[in-house]
Amino acid sequence: MFISTVVFIRNNMKIPNKRKGAIYFFESSWKKKYTDRGIRKILHKYSNQAGMVHKVQRN
Repeated sequence: MFISTVVFIRNNMKIPNKRKGAIYFFESSWKKKYTDRGIRKILHKYSNQAGMVHKVQRN
C-alpha cells in the first residue's frame, strides 16, 4: 500500500516542483538527495509524533 501511494504521488507531482529544480522524491532544501538512513530517521520522527506503535518497515 505504501509503495503504491508513493508511486502515485511521484507520478502526479505538480510541474512547479520541477521548475524549482526538484530532482529527487526525498530532497533536502539544498537540492541534495536524502540517504536511506536519513529517510528512516525522518519516518521514525514523524511516526513517533503520530503515536504509531508499530515499527515502519522498509520492505
